[in-house]
Amino acid sequence: MLEKFKSLLPFFFLTGLFAVFFLLPNSNLTIDSWYYAACVKHQYDIFGNSHHLLYNFFGLQTWHFLNLIYPVGAVKALLIMNAFAASISLILFIQIVKLGGYSLSNAVIITVLAASSFGFLRFATDAETYVLPIMWTLASAYAYLKSNTLVNTFLA
Repeated sequence: MLEKFKSLLPFFFLTGLFAVFFLLPNSNLTIDSWYYAACVKHQYDIFGNSHHLLYNFFGLQTWHFLNLIYPVGAVKALLIMNAFAASISLILFIQIVKLGGYSLSNAVIITVLAASSFGFLRFATDAETYVLPIMWTLASAYAYLKSNTLVNTFLA
């Protein structure tokens, strides 16, 4: 019984991180976070913010989608989008580490250590732009590493 619990312990930590992303968003948002939320809410500067080109676009789409289910504010939509992107990033990172030859349990441990850093936690729980590009980069890296076919290489 104790061995079974020890083998599941990394997954409990990973689940705990997912819970932190979704249930404990930052309540002290930066001025940039408020700006991105205002852009989404007022549909302004969606593609004009050159160094964060697609963040407002994905934020706007997320906001529209979430409002079909339940009305939420633009800031809340961006926080949910970043929590989702951070969670997907960790799942992709686990898959990439597994491709490096590590067991699933060790890949989860490495991922939990990386995700527990201040920087990742900060941006996973804030409405800033940095987690979304990490998710797309990891998706591209995973597609490239799995590139048995020309389609995967092209997707990367």
